[in-house]
Amino acid sequence: MIQKAASGPDEERFLKELEAGSGYYSEEPVTSCDRIITASGGEAAKEFAEAVSEVLMEETAG
Repeated sequence: MIQKAASGPDEERFLKELEAGSGYYSEEPVTSCDRIITASGGEAAKEFAEAVSEVLMEETAG
């Protein structure tokens, strides 16, 4: 279950679904919960890619 997440263009619908699942919105451009990584939009693409890369490197090293 996602506990926290960033959001993109359809924010109102996203927030309703997130709250229905006991999650909450993060003001951060990129956030993660376990292996799930979310970003707020295209402006966060580089940071999102770095977060994904970090998780993949941890998994292959372990």
